[in-house]
Amino acid sequence: MKKLITLISLSLVVALANAVNITVDDFHGLNTASGANDAAITKTENGLTLTFGPGSSSLGRDAYGTGSSTFGQSGAWFDGSYLKFGNSGNQMQVDFRLTNNTGVDQKLTNISFDVRSTAAAVNSVNLKYLATGASALIKGASVAAGSEMVNLAGLGTESLSSGINNVSE
Repeated sequence: MKKLITLISLSLVVALANAVNITVDDFHGLNTASGANDAAITKTENGLTLTFGPGSSSLGRDAYGTGSSTFGQSGAWFDGSYLKFGNSGNQMQVDFRLTNNTGVDQKLTNISFDVRSTAAAVNSVNLKYLATGASALIKGASVAAGSEMVNLAGLGTESLSSGINNVSE
């Protein structure tokens, strides 16, 4: 049985005094990759850039493409566009990069997304920080007082059940 986990929507919320948001919910429409099993998605909004695929990390986990299906959902919240996680060593993985282009330090307060799992074996989501390249996620009261998080630092873990799950860390 093939395991499949799909990312239905992703909303990264970064806040300083006021919330600065970036939301991707049209993975299929934004995908510029030429291969059917690849994803290359870039979205810029409110001074933030969210990238999936090439350039998101040195590891090359560009997901396993995009698609469109409502999975039997009828709510207006879901347009049927999704991102498929790539299988690496029996781990469903996708790398993404969040770039702050606002010109001021921002505080990451929330990463939220909907994820669909079709196999009981895919039972959790682990968010990890990749300290590679020009990354600089600083943990502390401020950028000046803090230090960069170590590679593969955990940002949160959620249990998944079969079907659509709402994850917020």
